[in-house]
Amino acid sequence: MIATCPGCETRYRLAPEKIGPQGARIRCKRCSEVFKVSPPEEVEAAPVAFVGKAWVVDADAERSKGICALLESWALKTRVIPDGGEALLELHRARPDLVVLGAGLPGVKAPAIAEIMRRNADLQELPLIRVTTSNERSESPEFDADCCIEPGDCPEGLAALLEELAVGQNPAASGRAAPAAPKPAPRAARPAPAAAPKPAASKPAAARTPRAAAPASGSSDPEVKAAERLARIVVSDIVLYNEEKFAKGAADQNVAELLVAELQEAGAMFRQRVSEELRAERDFLVEELERRAEKHRASNS
Repeated sequence: MIATCPGCETRYRLAPEKIGPQGARIRCKRCSEVFKVSPPEEVEAAPVAFVGKAWVVDADAERSKGICALLESWALKTRVIPDGGEALLELHRARPDLVVLGAGLPGVKAPAIAEIMRRNADLQELPLIRVTTSNERSESPEFDADCCIEPGDCPEGLAALLEELAVGQNPAASGRAAPAAPKPAPRAARPAPAAAPKPAASKPAAARTPRAAAPASGSSDPEVKAAERLARIVVSDIVLYNEEKFAKGAADQNVAELLVAELQEAGAMFRQRVSEELRAERDFLVEELERRAEKHRASNS
């Protein structure tokens, strides 16, 4: 803080911690006048104007604390529920604007909660993020969360997912500072995803033509919405395990061509779960991949 001598107006820079609650008396080195310096007034932080509510369903206290700090910086009022069964009961009583499911939940496991929510007409459109581990993969991807993230990427990686889901308010846009989170410890290299069996007859890789990213359809058809959700999950896995390749393809605007092998492998599972008639109308995977690439370019421009 700055203190000014009332006699000669000489200014002194003082450390606030050196001034007690009763103030301090200072002798001016220039004119020898003694004057009192009052302690600095504490400025109350402006209350956060929350724009929504987020539930963090996680039994890991340290991880949920970091997740809550990031969510609150995005103007989301948080609530921590440490048990999966309790979370399901609460979801039938109230509706938050976002649910983050942690890994290793007691009670009901995260994949089961995600599937129950997706099969429930009142809960299926609720934005849902899942913190996953390799042994908690969902057996029904079409009923899984909108986005998945590894525990080691929390909480920093959640910001991109909130942007993706259009939930909360980006602190960069509102002038608020995001909390400083500790850097995660180095992790072992991620294992490559198991390759799905390739179909007997498929379109040659070289003949695949990338399409422009398509906006969300907004369709009320449950089959279309399930296909879009599955495409988001599949493409999330492709991007997760091919980060450098995706970034290069996004920058060069040829992401579908660069990741054509990965799209073919993922497409085998997609074809098993989405009807041929629906796949003939739209290439859901390429649309979602191009949309992610366009968003990546915009965030790095």
